[in-house]
Amino acid sequence: MGVLYSPAAEMSPPLRLFRRRPVRHLKTAGAAGIIPTPGPEENQVAVRIRMSRTGRRNRASFRLGAYDARTARNGRCLELLGFYDPGAKTEARRLTLKAERIKHWLAVGALPSEKVTVLLRQQGILPVAKAAGKAPGA
Repeated sequence: MGVLYSPAAEMSPPLRLFRRRPVRHLKTAGAAGIIPTPGPEENQVAVRIRMSRTGRRNRASFRLGAYDARTARNGRCLELLGFYDPGAKTEARRLTLKAERIKHWLAVGALPSEKVTVLLRQQGILPVAKAAGKAPGA
């Protein structure tokens, strides 16, 4: 049996197997307010003090280091600043830091990540933040 010819079949648009999404370029998306762009008042830092994951599956440990803000999570660090092992048996092995070098990076403008900020406050390298919004007598 042969293929039936239909002139209407030639007129219909081709079927799409998947839906095409509009391409949003970063320049136009940022100008349209879709992607938030940092303002001049926000602190844009080139160096971050953060952690990179090491260890094995279900037994993570971390390296603290000074990283370029654009590098990947486990990318190359500028300087290794310590180790954090949350599953260590002793408190001494849980956190090892180079305090002098961390203070140096903080002095030149490096910004620590949230978790690193908590660890540095526990060790006394960063001052403890006071709770905002509470009255002194309450």
